Amino acid sequence: MIKNLEYNKKLWLITAALSLLVSLIGLINQNIYSQVVSQEILPGVVSQDLITFIISILLILIALKVKKNETKIQIIALSFLAYIFYAYSIYVIEQLYNSFYLFYLLLVSLSFWSIVVALANYDKHYFEELNLNKYIHYLSNFNTTSFLYSMDKSAAATNGG
Repeated sequence: MIKNLEYNKKLWLITAALSLLVSLIGLINQNIYSQVVSQEILPGVVSQDLITFIISILLILIALKVKKNETKIQIIALSFLAYIFYAYSIYVIEQLYNSFYLFYLLLVSLSFWSIVVALANYDKHYFEELNLNKYIHYLSNFNTTSFLYSMDKSAAATNGG
């Protein structure tokens, strides 16, 4: 599904290794959150680190083992990257300023651009061969049209039009 899979796998591996390291440190030393997170919220932060740790291990395994024809596994890898993007975006947006803030920022950037690079390199001929149910086909066209319409309205509002 993804052309230039080896390059994408390197991006996935770098992102997964860094998120593995950051989440492992968060699990081992929960004091890094003591100045920025209340004790009531700390279990949620620790559980997010645990989930990120597991997802990072799985993403590393996928990056090392995935083959060009394993489309479902590539989609799972992109889903894991989307989770890492979302999880660390929360930390960045909520301004969780601790000693790892720059790593959170780096993980948001790496995961985002890993997804963008993968989607920019997908083999469009693969999707032409898929036989989609006509309702799914119409729904995907509707969603794409709705998204483009909302982006156009958003751009017009931003530009004062």
